[in-house]
Amino acid sequence: GRKAVQEDLDSFPVNELVEVLNSSMNHTCVLNKTLLSSAIDRICLFSNELSSKALNITFSPDKLTLTTSQSSSKESINYLSGSQFTDEVTFCVDGNFLKTQINASPREDVTIKFGSSEDTCIQIVSDNIVETLGFCDEEEV
Repeated sequence: GRKAVQEDLDSFPVNELVEVLNSSMNHTCVLNKTLLSSAIDRICLFSNELSSKALNITFSPDKLTLTTSQSSSKESINYLSGSQFTDEVTFCVDGNFLKTQINASPREDVTIKFGSSEDTCIQIVSDNIVETLGFCDEEEV
């Protein structure tokens, strides 16, 4: 019992987790929570069953765009506000996890922080709560 728990704690990648949590998320955008949640629902509805959870999320200078892995469905949402960035960056996320984290926010708007294409996650920030959503490969979802 207790020895097994200690062994699990010793093998847990604490340093890697701290590195992810402290990574530089130098871009921020704020979106309407209802619009984003509805867009995720529509994208998942019109994607095929095997890839319904895999969404490509693209941050461009003025809007966020969601597409399915086959790009057969597309939804764009303008930012309510956001930091200045000029490069477009796309990440693959699990749509169900993204929707769950967005809907957990008590606010009417959602703040998303992200970095560069080399990063492994985005952060969803609400008041003093920071949720981290890791990226996935489309084949893994």
